Amino acid sequence: MINNLRVSDRQLSDEVENRLFLFDAIPVVPKDVLTEVVRRLPSQEVMIAIADSPVPIQEKVILCFPEKIRRTLVGTVKSQKVSPEEAKEKKKLIVRGMQKMADDKKVDLKKIQADFEKMSGQKPAKSA
Repeated sequence: MINNLRVSDRQLSDEVENRLFLFDAIPVVPKDVLTEVVRRLPSQEVMIAIADSPVPIQEKVILCFPEKIRRTLVGTVKSQKVSPEEAKEKKKLIVRGMQKMADDKKVDLKKIQADFEKMSGQKPAKSA
């Protein structure tokens, strides 16, 4: 879809890509940026967001919190039962936080997406 948009409307494509953040891209987000995003949210909501996520995402997020509370957070993630709908709603909070960081010019979401595509083995789409 983004590829088609790149061909038909480059300006709109740039606008979309500058605001696009996939939750699964967390492993390539700079630690200082992710730390700022997750620490602005209640830790319980962050733990719900990552409860059904792959371990690399859980680890990256938990490492953003002070060392004193990490063990408690790990226990929380392992013990809680979260519905997919609830996890999805809490993930949106992190996505919105990343978009706000982009709006504040603290992170380049287009670069994060490109790094995520490289990490996940996907080939970045060619620009028109």
